[in-house]
Amino acid sequence: RAELRTGPPVLALGLTGVLVLSAAAVDGAQGLPWPSPVVFGNWASAEDYARVGTELGARLNGASVASPGEIGTLAYFCECVILDEFSDRGEAVKLVQKRIATANPLMSLALRVNYHWLDTSVAPRKPDFRMQYASGPATGPGDWQVRSAAKGVGHFVFTREP
Repeated sequence: RAELRTGPPVLALGLTGVLVLSAAAVDGAQGLPWPSPVVFGNWASAEDYARVGTELGARLNGASVASPGEIGTLAYFCECVILDEFSDRGEAVKLVQKRIATANPLMSLALRVNYHWLDTSVAPRKPDFRMQYASGPATGPGDWQVRSAAKGVGHFVFTREP
């Protein structure tokens, strides 16, 4: 008569329990609700981006600013012109032309066909101001200090373009 072996199911159940308890420990260590996702690379918290975006919009008063790299929440709260390769057609044209120039012949042909109707005469817009991110506490009176779970304390530097 065949007997059921209880070892493998008990081992699998034990390993599952260890996995669940480990995940719960990671979740609990962050507190609830989580201050940020487990995988997180932003330079600032959502609250900091909202604060900086609101203040940036007031400071710009209709002028444009070159993107510091991350613009989603900044642009939403700023309601201003933040220039980068996604919002400035002239910058996008430069990227497309560079990609076509460095592609192999088959890819170059495919890209040229795809972008045949692209208006390449559009020049990049010149921003009135520039924002850049730097790590560490804010150092200037016009800088915004921010914090994120991924980067710690950092700041955005705001300068006029020459």
